[in-house]
Amino acid sequence: MAKVDSEIVLGEKYKDQVTGFTGTATAITLWLNGCIRVELTARKVNDKGNALVFWIDEQNAVPARKKKPVNPAANRGGPRNDPRNMH
Repeated sequence: MAKVDSEIVLGEKYKDQVTGFTGTATAITLWLNGCIRVELTARKVNDKGNALVFWIDEQNAVPARKKKPVNPAANRGGPRNDPRNMH
């Protein structure tokens, strides 16, 4: 029996480098020719209420990056002091 050797983590979000489609990795398949494919499921649904799914080659999957939270205390530059720190 063949074993899939993949760095994809089911349940994590990935983005397809080719199409830009982003979704959660919900399945991994290994084909007879050695191709590893990943199913990405989006949070959106189509007009019939079905989840949007897209199969991609494993090598095209990159982790979807979350935007870093803005640190309000960080120095944002500029000629003036931050009004919050003028007390």
